[in-house]
Amino acid sequence: MHSDEQPKQQALQGYLADRDEPCPLCSYNLRGLQGEHCPECGQELTLRVNLVDAVRGAYLAGLIGLACAFGFNALLLVAILVMTIYFGGGPPGGFFLYLVVAAILSGLFLLGWVRRSVQIRREPITQRTVLAIICWLAPLASVAILCAVILTYG
Repeated sequence: MHSDEQPKQQALQGYLADRDEPCPLCSYNLRGLQGEHCPECGQELTLRVNLVDAVRGAYLAGLIGLACAFGFNALLLVAILVMTIYFGGGPPGGFFLYLVVAAILSGLFLLGWVRRSVQIRREPITQRTVLAIICWLAPLASVAILCAVILTYG
């Protein structure tokens, strides 16, 4: 064991000396741990400092909203394509074009959200919340447009 690892192991053992804490992998109770590995699963353990708020809530909410928009538009597009191929005809007017554009745009927004996850999570909580709400407007708008088309063309 390296000299800098000794204090880390002592801190871990000191923390778990009188606390009931589960192993993050197997949930084994680590109270009184004598080493730095879980006795049940063998996973190496370490004591860490974490943020109180993991700042993922608003990010995940936005991610789910955009994924819903993409999934809804893509599934509807595939369903209409299959129905058109099997039954002939097609959707009214520019609805097919709308679905193609909506699926592509929602997919691009989803990709952008994922690629900028670190920057988004560093924003203040109010800004992250507003961004997440905006992300949920996309699937709501898609459903509203679908309802309008159904009501119009019945």
